[in-house]
Amino acid sequence: MAVARERTKCLDAAAVASIETGIPISIHPGLHVNAPLQIVEIPTGAGVDPARIILGHLDVALRHRATDMRLKLADTGCYLQFDLFGALATSSRALWKILPSDHHPV
Repeated sequence: MAVARERTKCLDAAAVASIETGIPISIHPGLHVNAPLQIVEIPTGAGVDPARIILGHLDVALRHRATDMRLKLADTGCYLQFDLFGALATSSRALWKILPSDHHPV
């Protein structure tokens, strides 16, 4: 899965803004298990310090015990955000199928 050209342009612009201002980049990587790593490579390839990148909602993108991908992402030095714990109580039934439950921690 390749990152769409439109999203690459947005990440390139975010990289420029981050480098010029020092502001971190917060990214919602989507649902594909390979997307987070591919996405991190775009701003870091442009010179953004990985410690200035936050990947959110990884409990969705890295569901199904994607331990290898979690370790690869951790090795990049970016922040990994698992922020949807407990969301099942208020989410729609469609999300229940993809979100990890509180009974199955990351």
